[in-house]
Amino acid sequence: MGTPLPPNKPGVVCSNVFGVGKPFGTQVQPRYVQMLFSGYSPGSNWNQSNESALMMEQTLIQLTNPCQYELIIGNLQFFFWWLAGSTLASILDTAAGAWYFQGDESYPGALIINNELSPVGGNGAYGGYVQLDWDRKGLE
Repeated sequence: MGTPLPPNKPGVVCSNVFGVGKPFGTQVQPRYVQMLFSGYSPGSNWNQSNESALMMEQTLIQLTNPCQYELIIGNLQFFFWWLAGSTLASILDTAAGAWYFQGDESYPGALIINNELSPVGGNGAYGGYVQLDWDRKGLE
């Protein structure tokens, strides 16, 4: 997906999606995951100062819960969570309380999540999708 991640390190195993019989199988779980937000339209609460962070691939770090990843840049919170039955992702402007992305794919381990926000409701953005990926080098 473009800009390489920092050298990746193995993360703590999220048993929802890693392991025998799980979506990602027995491959090593990464500590860093890259999120790219594409195809969106500005909403009624669009903040121009967020545009550069929204247009770039962002590197999220694994949290204490091994199924959750997050990155905070200024007022923007990028987040996703691999649940046992779905994958949740969000982007929130915490200062304005404006959502730029909210998605819930009913597939554990989804790597593409569609935005469920609509043009109404005071959102920062609507439409589009996020794509998740990671550097597998060094994780073998």
